[in-house]
Amino acid sequence: AGLALAAAVAVHLASPPGAVAPAARSHRDAAPQVRLTARDVLLTAATHVATAPVSGRYWRTKEISGELLPTGTRASPYDMFLPISYDQWTPRLAGHREWSIYQDQGAVPATPADAAAWHAAGSPASWSYFETSVTTTAAPPGATWQVSDGTAGLVEGDEPGLTPAQFRAMPASPPPLLARLRHYAMLTSCGRHPAEGCATVDQLVWGEAANLLQDPVTSQVRAATFRVMAGLPGVRLLGKMRDPLGRHGYGFGTGPSAG
Repeated sequence: AGLALAAAVAVHLASPPGAVAPAARSHRDAAPQVRLTARDVLLTAATHVATAPVSGRYWRTKEISGELLPTGTRASPYDMFLPISYDQWTPRLAGHREWSIYQDQGAVPATPADAAAWHAAGSPASWSYFETSVTTTAAPPGATWQVSDGTAGLVEGDEPGLTPAQFRAMPASPPPLLARLRHYAMLTSCGRHPAEGCATVDQLVWGEAANLLQDPVTSQVRAATFRVMAGLPGVRLLGKMRDPLGRHGYGFGTGPSAG
């Protein structure tokens, strides 16, 4: 239900919508404080969205994901972060090879405090985690391929992927795009049969929108997606954070317990 968007969005924040530039001030005056909201940041992202090509032989997606691994001892616990990179090459036409290149980047301390605890423990370079051997050394990259069926991405993970032509036909205006994303949300199990523990429809729409940001859509559709996300109820700003590549961005939560 809760999705962190920092890895997908690195926002260059100029004056937020509605903010007024302060008049010239004496050096003795306190600097103006502008309290940002999730809506401010998402609407700013909509105006700064990068223009991506929508034609070519391949749609390339580079992604860093990872897993937080608790380790250490009961007396001196610490967390390590294991980043894994993916480089996906999806052909525009069916029948061509679709490549996936992946690499275990090697575990690193999750925070400065974890780094201090790791050093105090002797900076172990390898250990076991649930019968899996984890090391701080990057593994050689690997690659797999399959013949593409023509799909170029997905909006809802439980539904078939869409072709480049279907992504080009995505609405570039927020109201019809919201309706399209809500349609996908209602196809999910929680959308069809709401129950305790299920994500709300708005949380599901947020997830569909986050997926769409990674698909081969126009910059106009991407901007409309940010505006849809800005209008969803219950979205809150978690503050500044960095993605696994060290880039600055903002974290968002979509529910009481969502990080």
